[in-house]
Amino acid sequence: MMDGKRHNWLWMLLTLAVLAGAAWYWWGDSISPANQTQAMLRLQSLKQIPDSKTIGLLRTLNPRVKDIEGELVWVNSKQEGSLYIRHLPKPDTNSFYQLWVYDSHGEGKPITLGQLLAANWQTENYIPLKASTLVQEPYKFVLTLEQSDDPIPEQILLMAQP
Repeated sequence: MMDGKRHNWLWMLLTLAVLAGAAWYWWGDSISPANQTQAMLRLQSLKQIPDSKTIGLLRTLNPRVKDIEGELVWVNSKQEGSLYIRHLPKPDTNSFYQLWVYDSHGEGKPITLGQLLAANWQTENYIPLKASTLVQEPYKFVLTLEQSDDPIPEQILLMAQP
């Protein structure tokens, strides 16, 4: 009897996870190739805002990111930004890139800003960034490669520090 209830809960959680993933895909921070021009213009307009910060990317020693070029623009007053990244290898279909921000006034846990899925990948990517919660004082941005079925970050690939 207990196994039947546990089985039902698992199916309900799995269904909710699939629905949440679909909602994130359709309305989340991923970007389609058709919107790349808009995203490039957005990055340029964010740079014009007085309190914007343009930050270069720091690569890790991971050979996957040895040829990466790009920059991150963050506007704390708007709680948004944009990541331009070039030569990022296409993730496997069960993987995606996730961008995080660390807040010096936060609880030590990273705050999600956006992701790049294999389906939306291009040689040059402009990824819109939007904080999921208030970021008071960002001190580190991190790009990770993650597996769709694993909530723990797999690999830290890049960092940017204002």
